[in-house]
Amino acid sequence: MLCSDCHAHEAQVFLKQIVDSQVLQRALCPDCARRLAQETGGSPDVLLMQVLAGLEGLLGRPGAAAKKALQCATCGLRYSQFQETGRLGCADCYESFREPLTELLRRVHGSDQHRGRLPKGSREARRRAHGREELARLERQLKTAIDKERFEEAATLRDEIQKIQQ
Repeated sequence: MLCSDCHAHEAQVFLKQIVDSQVLQRALCPDCARRLAQETGGSPDVLLMQVLAGLEGLLGRPGAAAKKALQCATCGLRYSQFQETGRLGCADCYESFREPLTELLRRVHGSDQHRGRLPKGSREARRRAHGREELARLERQLKTAIDKERFEEAATLRDEIQKIQQ
């Protein structure tokens, strides 16, 4: 695919922008991508675009060529194809591209650990709900033990609560 700006070189950077509810797509060669980054002065939008589009190699960062050469053994997707589309080919791609995906998630989201909500009914959601129920039950027992001045039992319950909370 040729660069949408100069129409002379092969496009290696693919941009998608949403402007007034319209999706604009651009395919740029490395030179036009560098020019665009310089024109915009390295704004946050361009920096994010560089991360997602895989400009590491174009900017001379080490290891970029090795990342692009990575390939999933199951579906055959190359990491460079993921960089173009933003889509993985199969579940095994996560393992095949573990290192660059982890690095990408850390730069884009600040962490590679999921901290959000879980799908209802998932095993982890059920485990957490059970933990919250168990914690509430132990806290009720602790309050009762303290009210009845059974302090040894209260200390044991307190220790169990602290284990669950950790």
